[in-house]
This record gives sequence, structure tokens and C-alpha cells, in this order.
Amino acid sequence: MVATDGYRLGFSQITDIKSTQLFKLIIPVRALSELAKIIAETESADGEQLAVLVANQLNQVEFKIGSIEFTTRTIEGEYPGWQKIIPSAFSTKVKIQKAELVKQLRIASIFARDAGNIVKLNLKEDQLTIFANTSQVGSNEIKTEAKIEGPGGEIAFNFRYLLEALSAIEGEDVLFEMGESLTPARLKSTEPKDPSFHIIMPVRLQS
Repeated sequence: MVATDGYRLGFSQITDIKSTQLFKLIIPVRALSELAKIIAETESADGEQLAVLVANQLNQVEFKIGSIEFTTRTIEGEYPGWQKIIPSAFSTKVKIQKAELVKQLRIASIFARDAGNIVKLNLKEDQLTIFANTSQVGSNEIKTEAKIEGPGGEIAFNFRYLLEALSAIEGEDVLFEMGESLTPARLKSTEPKDPSFHIIMPVRLQS
């Protein structure tokens, strides 16, 4: 499953499925949000399976879980070539505790809200520094230890995109990967069994 809005991209994969055919479908996000609520409400049912039924014309899909059936129309057309925006390699990789990173970003967000929600990350010598400033509130700088592999560097993001991606990543630690300051970065779990990841476009800072 892939979703993108032009500024960020989320990828998730479920391997424990039973299917004899390959389908490529574009499904409205509102429909999937409703499906997620239905699944959450039926999680207490032991061993409940989700069935996905696709119409022959690929214009409609039905989800069945227990006695609940949910049907939605699909979106016609071709999905954007999302693979092209993912860098083939990342020169810098940072392992950091997720809860600590979330805490730092929330503190920095107080100063970033009046400055376009922009925070700057500086990666250098096993240390992650988060900067945020606004003319009305002032500036903020938070430093924390991090395991850094590679040359490091500086990169800036909309803090909301980082926090939303982190909220969807499971596990205690996260892996942040980047190349140049203006190339997409990647956030993912350090768990080898979790193939999901988030690509976030950086922001160009004024010199």
C-alpha cells in the first residue's frame, strides 16, 4: 500500500495474505479511514479475517470482516510513479529513540508554528540538534546523542510531517536516513520484520 500527497509518501506491506490474483487499485483515503475504524472496533474478535473482494471491472472493492461488509468505488486512472522519488541510496543513517525524537520535535514545534512549521535538523559527530526559531517567540535548540553513520549534514522539514510519520512507526527506535539537504529523506522502524517506511520531502531554507 502506498499513499502520497506530493510532499511525503507512506509505504506499507502485508505479506500474510491468501490471494491467487494480482490487483492494482486506487482507493479513496476516506474509505480506508472508515475501514480502519471498522477493523479497530472488531479487533477483539479472536482470529477474525479480513476478506477483500474486487469487481471484475476493478471499479469497486468490498471489504468483509465478520458480519460487516463495506463497499467503495475505486478511483480510475494511473497512480503516480512513486518509486521514482525514492533515492537509491542514503549517505547518512541515524538510529535514535523514537520517544525522545517525538519529545524534541514537540518542544521545537512551539517555536516553529509561526515560522511555517519548519524545523532544521543538524547531524554531526553522534549528535542530533534540532533548531527552530520565530521572530515573535524566539529560538530553540535541542541536542541529543544519536548513532550516526555517514557524513551527516543539515536538512529541514515541516515538523508535522515528521510527527505524523513517527506516530505510524512501531518499536522503540527509528532509523532516519538522508542524502543531500534537498533530497528526500526516509523514516522507518529498526525492526527487520517491518518493511514500512515514510519518505519526506525537505524544505529549502533561506540563506
